[in-house]
Amino acid sequence: MRYQALILLIIILVFSYAFRDTNVFSQVDHNGIGQQAVIIDSVHLESSPAAVKNNESLIADIQGSIATSQEPLSSTSDSNLNPTVNSIEKNQTDTSIVEKSIITEATSTTNELCVPIQAKNFLVQTISGASILYEKNSQNRWPIASISKLMTAVVALENINQSSVITVTPEISKETDGNSTLPTGSSYSANDLLKAMLTISSNDAAFALADSFGRDAFVQKMNQKAKDLSMSQTTYYEPSGLSYLNQSTAHDLFLLVSYIKQQYPIIFDITRQKTNTIRDKNTGKRTTLTNINEFAGRKDFFGGKTGYIDQSEGNLVSLFSKDGKMVFIAVLGSPDRFGDTAKIVSCIQ
Repeated sequence: MRYQALILLIIILVFSYAFRDTNVFSQVDHNGIGQQAVIIDSVHLESSPAAVKNNESLIADIQGSIATSQEPLSSTSDSNLNPTVNSIEKNQTDTSIVEKSIITEATSTTNELCVPIQAKNFLVQTISGASILYEKNSQNRWPIASISKLMTAVVALENINQSSVITVTPEISKETDGNSTLPTGSSYSANDLLKAMLTISSNDAAFALADSFGRDAFVQKMNQKAKDLSMSQTTYYEPSGLSYLNQSTAHDLFLLVSYIKQQYPIIFDITRQKTNTIRDKNTGKRTTLTNINEFAGRKDFFGGKTGYIDQSEGNLVSLFSKDGKMVFIAVLGSPDRFGDTAKIVSCIQ
């Protein structure tokens, strides 16, 4: 018996060593009950669409083998009118994954909101002086969905001539699984694609901008920019936000929004407008795009970006002017992102 016990102990020690850095995958259920969750902290792989999808499949396989009771996750787009799934095809790739757990319960709260909100993570912070007014789980990594497009816009402005003409290829249309917001074969200036991406959260526009530069190189620029801005908990795997591997924190998003406000205010000028107009260079046809952000057009709203996929629920970052202060508000993982944000605005003194 002693030898059997010794052998069993050795086996346990071997398995403990092999999985010392591995956590069990799970997700926060829709009843708000916190379960242990895991995100991808660092993956050494290509950022091509095929590779991204394969990464998700690989993670799903790991998740299934370690926690067989969990259902696989699906993706939809940010647009309420044109839901889109991530249809990127699988491909073989070399991977090395380091896992890091998400905190699913409040780690800290600064002050007390005057009304309760439903967002799992939020941050309310002044731009000037960076004074935190309210926060909960602001350092938690979270799938940011189409909020990714803010970084896509920054990289596009820094690396692509805004008057250059870019075509929406059939390959791009396929990636949006037939729910394209821009016609296949249409051509637009980079500036008009920027408008489409920020106004109606067009995934076609995001892919087209990235592909005109080179998809892998573009995503590398996104990650390098995040590093330059000290966004240490942020990772991008593709330019649209369809992949739940695009992750950040409310704190990191504050750094990005502050940079945009200072260096590229045109981004928020676009997102605060009720409508924007783009023109197809091939046909000359003009199309008026109606902003999907419910706050667009409000006098106190100075811009922001929506985001939604199944894994993230509703995300929203916003800039509001309140009593002479410019205030950043991020709500992540909310079933009512606009309602939560409106409640926060009402609480700011």
